[in-house]
Amino acid sequence: MENSTFKKIASESAEAKRILDQIDNPNGWQLCADKDDIKTFYKKDERSNTPLHVVKLEGTVNSPIFNVLSIFYEIDLYKTWLPRLTASDNLAQYGRYRFLCYFALDMPWPFYNRDMVNYGYGVDLLETNSILVVIRSIEKQEFDHFPGATIPEPDANGTCRMSLNYSGIKITPMSENQTHVTLIANVDPRISYIPGWVMNGMTHNFAYLVLAKLRTVAAQVPHSEYADRIKNNIIYTDIRERMEMYFKGRGAEDQALES
Repeated sequence: MENSTFKKIASESAEAKRILDQIDNPNGWQLCADKDDIKTFYKKDERSNTPLHVVKLEGTVNSPIFNVLSIFYEIDLYKTWLPRLTASDNLAQYGRYRFLCYFALDMPWPFYNRDMVNYGYGVDLLETNSILVVIRSIEKQEFDHFPGATIPEPDANGTCRMSLNYSGIKITPMSENQTHVTLIANVDPRISYIPGWVMNGMTHNFAYLVLAKLRTVAAQVPHSEYADRIKNNIIYTDIRERMEMYFKGRGAEDQALES
C-alpha cells in the first residue's frame, strides 16, 4: 500500500512538472487570438501523432485569487458557467484537493453529445508565486485505481466519451485583487470525420470563452452561491489563511527590497 502511494505521488509530481514546464516555456507557441486582453496560443503536441493542437490561453482576472480558487474548487457549479456543459459531478474526493469528476457536453448538430471522466488535483506552488491545477481524463482500464466512485457509462443515445489528454491551470496572484490565469489543454473530442483544422478552430474559440466567463463569475462570487459555500466549508478557512500568510510574506519581502 505504501509503495503504491509513493508511486502515485511520484507520478503526479512528474506530471505536474511536465505541465508547468509546458506552461512556462514560450517556445513553439503560435499566437492565434488576442481579444479583451485574453491571448490564445496553439502548438502541435510533440507527444502525439494527431493533428490536434495543444491550446494555451492567458489573461488577468480582476478578482482576488481566493475567488478564482473557489470557482475551480466547486466542481458541481461548473455547469453554471462553462459553455455547453450540461453536467459536472464530483464522483469522489481523495483528500482535500484531489477529485474524480464527470462532465457532459451538449454538442451542436450534427455531432453526438460528449462526456468525459476526469481526475484533477491541486499543487501549492506559492513559494514560487502560483497554484497549479492538473486535470486529465481517465480511461476505463484505470477505473479500478479510483475506489469509492460510481463511474457512469456513456448513455445509450449516442453520447461519445471524449478525452482530455492533459491540462493544467496556473493561477498566480498579481495583487490582493488581481489574478493571472494561464491554462493549457490537449483535448481529443474523438470526432474522426471532421478535419483537424476544423476541430482546432472550434477549440481555440472555446478556450477564449472559458476565461471570459471566468472573469464574469469571479466578480460575482461575493454575491452568489459560492459565498454560501465559502461560509459553510472549513476548507475555505484553510485556503484563506494560506493566502493571508502568502500576502503577508510577500509584503515583508517587498519592504526588505525597498529598505
